[in-house]
Amino acid sequence: MSKRLSPACQVHPSTRADVVCQKHKEFLCTRCLINGEHARCDIRELRQMTSPSEAVAIHLLVLTNIAKAKLLNRNRVEEEIGEQEVVVATQMDHFLDLLKRKLAGMKNDCVNKMREDFEKKAELAEQLKEKRDIERVMELLHAEVDILLEADSQPQTPRKLRENQSMSEVEFLRHLDKKRQAQKTLSHLKETKIRPTSKFTLAFSLIDICTGRRRNFGKAALDVRSIHIEQDN
Repeated sequence: MSKRLSPACQVHPSTRADVVCQKHKEFLCTRCLINGEHARCDIRELRQMTSPSEAVAIHLLVLTNIAKAKLLNRNRVEEEIGEQEVVVATQMDHFLDLLKRKLAGMKNDCVNKMREDFEKKAELAEQLKEKRDIERVMELLHAEVDILLEADSQPQTPRKLRENQSMSEVEFLRHLDKKRQAQKTLSHLKETKIRPTSKFTLAFSLIDICTGRRRNFGKAALDVRSIHIEQDN
């Protein structure tokens, strides 16, 4: 039998096969026979298979095993490519989560900056300055009303009874002056309406995404390198 038709053991590839299991169509060495896994199989010694038909059968079986090994290799490559798809999809999910966190942080920073800017603009708004003046006037008016109403409920002295007054003239003039100050302040405040307007401009890079001008989330690449393995069979 030629060297080309001397196949290796399919269990121990570094050892030449001594027999062939006709049931499982496998080439086996002496160690495989000792293990007893094929004890009930129809075993034939390769050295006794010398007829032309037997030589062709051995050759065909060798080719079958080569084809089987190549098919297993292709199946494994297909499985590994599927595994790489999962790896890349997981990476995409990671970057998507990262983008969400980054965008949320950018949005919060933008909100804080907006509040800071709006507060500064509000301090410059004339109407809001007048609001503080009105609040001070209202505090003054409430206090004066309380004082004056309280004065009427207090016991009156004989002098106040004769003058038909619940407080002295000096006190009364002081309250009257506060009333004129409040009236003057309010009269200077014009009745105007203000309609604040605002807008938000999205960053150009994000506008491109929202409008669809930028559709590419990223690029996935698969590197399939072929490694040629020399076989003795």
